[in-house]
Amino acid sequence: MERVVYDGVCLTDRYDVVSVRRPPSPQVSTETIGGRDGVVVTDSSLKPPEISITIVSRGGSVKRFRHEIAAIFAEKGPKVLQFSGDDGLYYVVHPSSIEWSGHATFGSARIEFTAPDVFMYGARRSIVVDSGSVASFAVGGNFPTRPTISGSVSRDASTGRVGVELDATEFVHLRVDTANQVEAYVDCGRRYASVDGVTKLPTLDSDWLSLGAGTHTMRMDEGTGAVTVSWTERWV
Repeated sequence: MERVVYDGVCLTDRYDVVSVRRPPSPQVSTETIGGRDGVVVTDSSLKPPEISITIVSRGGSVKRFRHEIAAIFAEKGPKVLQFSGDDGLYYVVHPSSIEWSGHATFGSARIEFTAPDVFMYGARRSIVVDSGSVASFAVGGNFPTRPTISGSVSRDASTGRVGVELDATEFVHLRVDTANQVEAYVDCGRRYASVDGVTKLPTLDSDWLSLGAGTHTMRMDEGTGAVTVSWTERWV
């Protein structure tokens, strides 16, 4: 039986998990173009996954089973849902409904989940970028991801800013009001930034950085110090 883990609880260690409904692969339309090698993608459809599982008790009190299931899924999320056959990838889901059934000797519960993201999550990666050097790194997955950037930095004496540059084309900068070292934080996914814990908007010409699959370079183009750049691989 495939292992099913929800919010750190291995459901298949305690119950039988059956009737698993998983999202299909993305629908992609292609067309052969004269004079071109292969096919060209003309349309694709990515929709939030619809997932459901049915959990069946292994005997014992039906009342206790329902109490246990209700407790596991009491919080609406977001929570991690993982199937062992997905090689470490996982969904982030919200339980949307529980449908009870069964009789005196066993109980069952059909759980439906909503997943706000069209992709699955994979490994969490990090690199350190030091001022005065260029970091080269590879990003896995097949769907763009957005990094967080954090570290102890000092502003550039001439511009009053700190920041990083990605692939010599995009950058995100923060203006710093003190010459002292500060703790800078940028979350490109949430579009949030702070300096010493106080919300700070990036400069108007900044980008919320996105990392596609492949090799990238990054450097601190403003200020001195070191920052940690972290991201989670994403897959469709």
